[in-house]
Amino acid sequence: KKLKKDLENISSFITSLKNSRPIDQDFQVQSRQMENIIELIKLKISNGSNFNEEIELLEKLELSEENLSNIERLSILASRNFQGLNKLKIDYDQISSDYLNHYYSKKNKNKFIKYIFNIISIQPNLNSNIEDENVLKLSLAKKNLLENNMAQSIRLLASLKDTEYFFSQWIIRAENYDQMIKLLNKL
Repeated sequence: KKLKKDLENISSFITSLKNSRPIDQDFQVQSRQMENIIELIKLKISNGSNFNEEIELLEKLELSEENLSNIERLSILASRNFQGLNKLKIDYDQISSDYLNHYYSKKNKNKFIKYIFNIISIQPNLNSNIEDENVLKLSLAKKNLLENNMAQSIRLLASLKDTEYFFSQWIIRAENYDQMIKLLNKL
């Protein structure tokens, strides 16, 4: 009788396993959900949209302690009101133009040229044959920004003269973006 009862228990356990979804399938579904949420967050970061709801969705998933910690840090960064990668790129163009106007007006003592710099806007070009080191750094920073290589853009801008006055706020926002993307890539 005991053997028969044990066989029935084993049989019912096997039946319940067959009827339930496999653990691997649950993991795959959760993994796909997480990937989709992360991609949505990246799009929202680019556009400067709020992504707190997506963070809440990530928090509801069964994740490791490390991932939960990364999500918590991401939540903190999200509260800093990031305006978006697109806005960061637009602001870079304006700030770099202001920087170059200031840079060239300091370099040239000619009053006519100083007057012209008040009227026109200068942008670094993306060609590789630039002789001036500061202009080259601005150009390379722009190229890295367009390739979403934020860390390299920040390094190049930080090495310029008068960076604090022109780029300090931009660099802080760029560092926030870079941290958010790195945290998302860790998940």
